[in-house]
Amino acid sequence: MIGLANWLAGERVSSGYTIDGLDPFEVNMENFNGMGATVRFADRFSDKTAPHDRGKRVNVTLLGVNTHGATAKAEGHRGAVRLAAELIGALEGQSVLVQDFESNAVRDCDGVLRLWLRDDRGRAALEQELRQIVGPHVPRGAGWSIETVETPDPTAGHAQAITDMLGFVRSFIASRTGAPLLCEDSDDFEGYTHPYRARTVEGQVQLDFRIRDFDRAELASRRDHLVSLATSLVPEVTVDAVEQYGNMANKLAHRSDLLDKAIAAARDIDVHAKRTPIRGGTGVDPFLDRGVFVANLGTGYFAPESEKEFTSMQLLAKHALWLVALVQR
Repeated sequence: MIGLANWLAGERVSSGYTIDGLDPFEVNMENFNGMGATVRFADRFSDKTAPHDRGKRVNVTLLGVNTHGATAKAEGHRGAVRLAAELIGALEGQSVLVQDFESNAVRDCDGVLRLWLRDDRGRAALEQELRQIVGPHVPRGAGWSIETVETPDPTAGHAQAITDMLGFVRSFIASRTGAPLLCEDSDDFEGYTHPYRARTVEGQVQLDFRIRDFDRAELASRRDHLVSLATSLVPEVTVDAVEQYGNMANKLAHRSDLLDKAIAAARDIDVHAKRTPIRGGTGVDPFLDRGVFVANLGTGYFAPESEKEFTSMQLLAKHALWLVALVQR
């Protein structure tokens, strides 16, 4: 992107469009400010209990509902991090011990929860809570499976750190800030602070967050809420946050002509284009930084970045005509 931005600036290109939107015939002049955050949990003590005293080991594979954060509310997103946290919360006091949890490296809405079941009551409770917590999301793609491990790893994994992490996720979801927290509760101009992945990094359990908001002050407020909650609830926790991209609205405020031309071009082919925010990033920062002012156009596809993503030949053809009309203008 940087190389292309430099080349366009060198050719004295002053403006243009990317084609990376979602809805049919939308024009985006603003996008999220993006930030990434990590919360790291250290193991505070080791479990010295012998494996045979812990019961049977099982791996619970949790399949979430995979969506883009932009469409998470409409499509009923559910991530394995949330599902695991709710599951362990519901199993407190039952014959179940946590050993480990890790998100899928390819599809982070999935994950594997490793548990010890002390007796048959633990198994029954686990199956019941899976039906209660994951079951309602099965029609949208969620699921689970339980595998008994015949020769379990004798170590306790990161049991305490995982327990702390899942407990923190429950507390985070229950916290109230006056604005939506998770992406599945956020829509339109609302931002979100979303725990989407858990993994082991440098011997610690790391919980990764996506923080998004159209307003920079609100973005900072979301970061501060996360830091404050984590450091007040969890011993020996570290929190880091880094900015990823900015809202293009700040640099496009004086280029309303980009919006006007796109809407007029749509009218030329008898369709209605509308201005909407893009609930994500468009990668246009390098262009804007070089004085190439770029708005973003919709593509007309559905369920983006999931296995359900699709569009139609009719929409492809109509969008091609829109682009031709825009070039003609």
